[in-house]
Parts: sequence; C-alpha cells; structure tokens
Amino acid sequence: MSNAQRARLALVLIPGAYAVVTALLYVWSPVLARLAPWQTAALIVPQMVGAMIWGVIPAAHRWFGGFIAGRCTA
Repeated sequence: MSNAQRARLALVLIPGAYAVVTALLYVWSPVLARLAPWQTAALIVPQMVGAMIWGVIPAAHRWFGGFIAGRCTA
C-alpha cells in the first residue's frame, strides 16, 4: 500500500473512528465519571478496536475501496 493509499484510508476512517469513540463515550458516560483516565481507556479501547476491525474498516473498503486504491473516477 502506497503512502497516498494510506492517507486516503486514514481520511475515510477518521469519521468512522470519531463516531465509534463518541458513541462509546455516550453509552459509558455514567460509569466513566467515576473512573480514572487509565480505567476509562481500559474500558473503551477494546470495544473501539473491535468496532473498527469488524465494522468500520470493512465498511470503508466496501464503500470507498476504489477511492482508497486510487481508481476513483469523478
């Protein structure tokens, strides 16, 4: 994967990662208020990684694969 492809992949994944992190923070906010920062990370990160690996990244490749690969014609 070239640097340009990596940059396009990052551009596509940023909104998905933002949505996942924001949703998890809203869901867990009552619990997170009582936790230290390291405990918050320990609770959120495994869920975020799972959502990215099995949800956001496959969807990004399915919907934006041509753009990521540089084959997009507009």
